Amino acid sequence: MPYCYYTCNLIPFEIVARNGFTARWLGDHVRGPATQTRRDALSVHPMTCPYVTKLVAAADQMLAGADAAATAPGAEPRAAHTADCIVVPGGCDAARRMGDLLAAAYPDRVFVLPMPRSAVPEVTETLAADLCRLDEWLSARLPDGAARPAADPGSGPH
Repeated sequence: MPYCYYTCNLIPFEIVARNGFTARWLGDHVRGPATQTRRDALSVHPMTCPYVTKLVAAADQMLAGADAAATAPGAEPRAAHTADCIVVPGGCDAARRMGDLLAAAYPDRVFVLPMPRSAVPEVTETLAADLCRLDEWLSARLPDGAARPAADPGSGPH
């Protein structure tokens, strides 16, 4: 089953699971400061939040296929699956910029989920539309014939 990596817990895990992905926190794949990086790795402004900088490096390694053996402590090594993807909720400006950078480098494998920044009534409609887009994007990511969990009647944004 492919992984849907996420950068913070502001994603709806039910949508991820319903579309046949296993949710994995990208923070489990952050490397130590002494670890070598790819020569052509994505560059980040030096004043960027250190957490976001490390997540960008981990995502770049994973999406570039260089992360085949890197796993969370105690997990079995696993080669990157071609349907593996990343969802980046734009909960802060640095996270949104991270999502934009990764989506530009890996346009078919990164989804930036806009997060509301106000409490006006229209926000509910906008967030619902964005969650539907995420649901459709994840559904389209799996190859034809890939196993999906049984649908739960009445669940989901549709």
